Amino acid sequence: MGALKLNDSSFISYRVHLDESKGIISGYSITDIGGKYETKSKITGTFNKEKGEISFKEKGIIYTKSKVTQYDFCFVNFKGKLSNIQTGKAVKGKFKGLYTDGKECISGELNLVNVAKIERQAVKLEKKVKKTKLVSQAKKDKVNIVKSLDTLALNVLREDQNMSMFTKSRTVNLNIYDSGKEDGDKITITVNKKVLLSDYTVTKKVKILSLNIDSDETDIEIKAIGEGTVVPNTAYIEIKDEENDLKVLSTLKKGKSTKITILRAEK
Repeated sequence: MGALKLNDSSFISYRVHLDESKGIISGYSITDIGGKYETKSKITGTFNKEKGEISFKEKGIIYTKSKVTQYDFCFVNFKGKLSNIQTGKAVKGKFKGLYTDGKECISGELNLVNVAKIERQAVKLEKKVKKTKLVSQAKKDKVNIVKSLDTLALNVLREDQNMSMFTKSRTVNLNIYDSGKEDGDKITITVNKKVLLSDYTVTKKVKILSLNIDSDETDIEIKAIGEGTVVPNTAYIEIKDEENDLKVLSTLKKGKSTKITILRAEK
């Protein structure tokens, strides 16, 4: 986890998850973590363990909260050193931003640190805050740095947001459930303005909806009908196709809604 420093000196939060097998890398990246332009992209690349060299590139968008399309999105291409990642040393290097047609867009520097190291530092910092006499107990009770890090790993959909997901599949499943305490949250789901699930109470039992992706664009709206005993209204929605298993958490006030747009990508 870390940041991209662009050539105009602005910073964008950045996280990568990489799996390596026999020198081949696969995984994903998340740009603008928790922000209104949050984007998750696929990653492919190579790793030379002997030389400590890593090379990867973003190859396609899984989802984005930005209005940009997959054709004019600037993808990160990185080549650099990856040494002592277990100890949490920083991974630094220049990256090149490229459009899908290979033309160069925004470039800059990449700076990443092992997430495990960040979590260890967060635990230490939280302990220091709890022990200090310079902070009131009321403020100490509100501090939960570790929990804040956990929330960064969640894909949260808030009111009036629109997340676009790209799929090559012709059928997509929505798995709807409550992963926490059941408190009576009620939602209505419409697909292309047609009600698919009305006034539904979210429970731990998974509700599965199967959608046929017949058009280039399928609009899904989730609306909070009731907030239950614990506000706000929350529901986990797992979107599964042939390649992806995307989990999102809708968090809404009563009467508010959020949207997911499924865009059909070329095979």
